[in-house]
Amino acid sequence: MTDLAAAEVQEDNRDKLTACIEQGLLNKKGFSYQELMEIQLLSMSHQGLSIPDCSCLFHAQKMSGRLLTGDGALRRRAQQSQVPVHGIFILTRWPQ
Repeated sequence: MTDLAAAEVQEDNRDKLTACIEQGLLNKKGFSYQELMEIQLLSMSHQGLSIPDCSCLFHAQKMSGRLLTGDGALRRRAQQSQVPVHGIFILTRWPQ
């Protein structure tokens, strides 16, 4: 998960996200200044996607990874960019 996407998590889920990160179930990725500039350029060329959305797409592309999203516009852009994309995941048991 990117730090930009984590900042968008609604307050009622923020504690759960923090617990997942603290327990190593999720990693939070920060970006260098250069990477942030690349993400900004990506957002300018992908109208309709937010900066946090573009940060996730950028990271998936850079890592040759998979993108997990429930956002239809982000899903379509990922598919157009040849990034493997899957729906969101649901934890059946939240960390304590």
